[in-house]
Amino acid sequence: MPGIALGEAALRTVMNNMTLSLECEQAGLATKLDTYVEANRREMAGAEKWSDPASDPSGDIDAAKDAVHAAHAARQREIAKRNAAVSGVEIFKAGRHKPMSGEMINFLDSGLEKIARNYDAGAHPAPIVIGHPQTDAQGASSGLCERR
Repeated sequence: MPGIALGEAALRTVMNNMTLSLECEQAGLATKLDTYVEANRREMAGAEKWSDPASDPSGDIDAAKDAVHAAHAARQREIAKRNAAVSGVEIFKAGRHKPMSGEMINFLDSGLEKIARNYDAGAHPAPIVIGHPQTDAQGASSGLCERR
Protein backbone atom coordinates (compact mmCIF):
# COMPACT_ATOMS: atom_id res chain seq x y z
CA MET A 1 0.00 0.00 0.00
CA PRO A 2 1.30 3.48 -0.76
CA GLY A 3 2.55 5.31 2.30
CA ILE A 4 2.65 2.24 4.54
CA ALA A 5 6.04 0.61 5.09
CA LEU A 6 4.90 -3.00 5.48
CA GLY A 7 8.46 -4.32 5.44
CA GLU A 8 9.48 -1.95 8.22
CA ALA A 9 6.41 -2.85 10.30
CA ALA A 10 7.06 -6.57 9.82
CA LEU A 11 10.71 -6.19 10.79
CA ARG A 12 9.78 -4.16 13.88
CA THR A 13 7.26 -6.84 14.94
CA VAL A 14 9.82 -9.63 14.55
CA MET A 15 12.49 -7.65 16.42
CA ASN A 16 10.06 -6.84 19.27
CA ASN A 17 9.17 -10.53 19.61
CA MET A 18 12.83 -11.57 19.59
CA THR A 19 13.68 -8.90 22.17
CA LEU A 20 10.86 -9.97 24.51
CA SER A 21 11.87 -13.62 24.22
CA LEU A 22 15.49 -12.75 25.01
CA GLU A 23 14.45 -10.57 27.95
CA CYS A 24 12.37 -13.42 29.44
CA GLU A 25 15.26 -15.87 28.98
CA GLN A 26 17.71 -13.47 30.63
CA ALA A 27 15.35 -12.82 33.57
CA GLY A 28 15.03 -16.56 34.10
CA LEU A 29 18.79 -16.97 34.15
CA ALA A 30 19.35 -14.00 36.45
CA THR A 31 16.99 -15.31 39.13
CA LYS A 32 18.46 -18.84 39.39
CA LEU A 33 21.41 -19.11 41.76
CA ASP A 34 22.70 -22.31 40.13
CA THR A 35 23.32 -20.47 36.84
CA TYR A 36 26.18 -18.53 38.45
CA VAL A 37 29.62 -20.05 38.79
CA GLU A 38 31.09 -20.09 42.28
CA ALA A 39 33.47 -17.21 41.46
CA ASN A 40 30.46 -14.96 40.73
CA ARG A 41 28.68 -15.68 44.02
CA ARG A 42 29.28 -13.75 47.20
CA GLU A 43 28.01 -14.60 50.66
CA MET A 44 27.36 -11.48 52.69
CA ALA A 45 27.64 -11.33 56.45
CA GLY A 46 27.34 -8.68 59.14
CA ALA A 47 27.36 -5.10 57.85
CA GLU A 48 27.55 -6.38 54.23
CA LYS A 49 24.02 -7.83 54.45
CA TRP A 50 21.59 -5.43 52.85
CA SER A 51 19.30 -5.70 55.87
CA ASP A 52 22.02 -3.95 57.92
CA PRO A 53 21.63 -0.13 57.99
CA ALA A 54 25.39 0.28 57.45
CA SER A 55 25.33 -1.74 54.21
CA ASP A 56 25.72 -0.18 50.75
CA PRO A 57 23.42 -2.08 48.35
CA SER A 58 23.88 0.50 45.57
CA GLY A 59 27.66 0.25 45.83
CA ASP A 60 27.48 -3.57 45.82
CA ILE A 61 25.27 -3.55 42.71
CA ASP A 62 27.52 -1.03 40.94
CA ALA A 63 30.60 -3.15 41.71
CA ALA A 64 28.84 -6.27 40.42
CA LYS A 65 27.74 -4.49 37.23
CA ASP A 66 31.30 -3.27 36.64
CA ALA A 67 32.59 -6.84 37.04
CA VAL A 68 29.97 -8.16 34.61
CA HIS A 69 30.74 -5.44 32.05
CA ALA A 70 34.47 -6.16 32.29
CA ALA A 71 33.89 -9.90 31.85
CA HIS A 72 31.51 -9.28 28.92
CA ALA A 73 33.97 -6.94 27.21
CA ALA A 74 36.72 -9.54 27.59
CA ARG A 75 34.43 -12.21 26.11
CA GLN A 76 33.49 -9.97 23.16
CA ARG A 77 37.19 -9.31 22.47
CA GLU A 78 37.84 -13.06 22.51
CA ILE A 79 34.98 -13.67 20.06
CA ALA A 80 36.26 -10.91 17.78
CA LYS A 81 39.77 -12.41 17.85
CA ARG A 82 38.45 -15.79 16.74
CA ASN A 83 36.22 -14.08 14.17
CA ALA A 84 33.34 -16.26 15.38
CA ALA A 85 29.81 -15.56 14.23
CA VAL A 86 27.37 -14.90 17.05
CA SER A 87 24.38 -15.17 14.76
CA GLY A 88 23.88 -15.31 11.05
CA VAL A 89 21.52 -15.03 8.16
CA GLU A 90 21.95 -16.89 4.90
CA ILE A 91 22.72 -14.35 2.20
CA PHE A 92 23.94 -16.47 -0.71
CA LYS A 93 24.06 -20.09 -1.86
CA ALA A 94 26.44 -21.97 -4.10
CA GLY A 95 25.05 -22.70 -7.54
CA ARG A 96 24.06 -20.91 -10.72
CA HIS A 97 23.01 -17.25 -10.42
CA LYS A 98 21.94 -14.71 -13.01
CA PRO A 99 23.00 -11.14 -12.15
CA MET A 100 21.35 -8.05 -13.64
CA SER A 101 23.91 -8.10 -16.48
CA GLY A 102 22.23 -11.28 -17.75
CA GLU A 103 25.00 -13.91 -18.02
CA MET A 104 24.77 -17.00 -15.77
CA ILE A 105 27.54 -17.39 -13.18
CA ASN A 106 28.29 -20.62 -11.33
CA PHE A 107 29.49 -20.22 -7.72
CA LEU A 108 31.17 -23.25 -6.13
CA ASP A 109 31.34 -23.97 -2.39
CA SER A 110 35.11 -23.40 -2.49
CA GLY A 111 34.58 -19.97 -4.04
CA LEU A 112 32.13 -18.96 -1.31
CA GLU A 113 34.57 -20.16 1.36
CA LYS A 114 37.23 -17.91 -0.16
CA ILE A 115 34.83 -14.93 -0.34
CA ALA A 116 33.83 -15.39 3.33
CA ARG A 117 37.44 -15.80 4.46
CA ASN A 118 38.67 -12.69 2.59
CA TYR A 119 35.75 -10.35 3.30
CA ASP A 120 36.88 -7.25 5.23
CA ALA A 121 33.89 -5.59 6.91
CA GLY A 122 36.09 -2.69 8.02
CA ALA A 123 37.08 -1.84 4.45
CA HIS A 124 33.73 -2.64 2.82
CA PRO A 125 30.85 -2.69 5.36
CA ALA A 126 27.80 -4.39 3.86
CA PRO A 127 24.43 -2.94 4.91
CA ILE A 128 21.84 -5.22 6.50
CA VAL A 129 18.59 -4.46 4.68
CA ILE A 130 15.11 -5.66 3.97
CA GLY A 131 14.25 -3.72 0.86
CA HIS A 132 16.72 -1.28 -0.66
CA PRO A 133 20.19 -0.51 0.79
CA GLN A 134 19.85 3.26 0.35
CA THR A 135 16.52 3.56 2.18
CA ASP A 136 16.11 0.49 4.41
CA ALA A 137 19.52 -0.11 6.02
CA GLN A 138 19.15 -1.61 9.52
CA GLY A 139 22.85 -1.96 10.35
CA ALA A 140 26.05 -3.35 8.87
CA SER A 141 27.64 -6.78 8.79
CA SER A 142 30.68 -7.46 10.93
CA GLY A 143 31.86 -10.38 8.81
CA LEU A 144 30.90 -13.42 6.78
CA CYS A 145 31.13 -17.12 7.49
CA GLU A 146 30.53 -20.17 5.31
CA ARG A 147 28.06 -22.80 6.54
CA ARG A 148 27.08 -26.13 5.01
